[in-house]
Amino acid sequence: MWFFIFLVFLFNDNAQASNSMEILHKFPNLANSNPIIRATTLRSYARSIVSSMGTKGLLALVRYLYDPELQVKKQAVESLINIRPTGQEFNQAIIQALKDPDPEVRIATNWVVDSLLIDDPKIIQALLESVNHSNFEVRRSAIHALGQYKITNSLITEKLNNALTDPHEAVKVAAKWAIKQIQSKKSNSLIKCAAVFLK
Repeated sequence: MWFFIFLVFLFNDNAQASNSMEILHKFPNLANSNPIIRATTLRSYARSIVSSMGTKGLLALVRYLYDPELQVKKQAVESLINIRPTGQEFNQAIIQALKDPDPEVRIATNWVVDSLLIDDPKIIQALLESVNHSNFEVRRSAIHALGQYKITNSLITEKLNNALTDPHEAVKVAAKWAIKQIQSKKSNSLIKCAAVFLK
């Protein structure tokens, strides 16, 4: 049932439907009902999908963050981290996933952002919003990503300090780590969005 809903999601608008049809024609196992086969196909062909289809292929990979099976989500995360994509369309797709109502989608996307450190202030804002999420793992993974960015900002610091009193121990541990990362003064020179954050 959930896989059928996911397939409907893949084809939920005309532009995406065209992309998905093209990709599934070339890589039919991405639509296989067996999650092991879908995950294996992502692992084996992610780079080929992007190299042969460009942005269309990349955006299709992002859609697998929404897959109902955790092992497929994890493989989508790993594939995106290995490819290290860039571009505004990719950023927009990630921002949308960071705000998805499904906590599992948010968690998977948080880990993509945690590794790629995408330089976009809207992504920082989405992470900050996730710090208040009802799901503790969404909060924990968002806080960890914020620590990786090492951005000194009063709002970020306030959110992390508030997280020190979170009812879940894993979130408090992540907040302590993130604060230490920011206070280490070893700023991430690749990140330039801090200057425009909250403008």
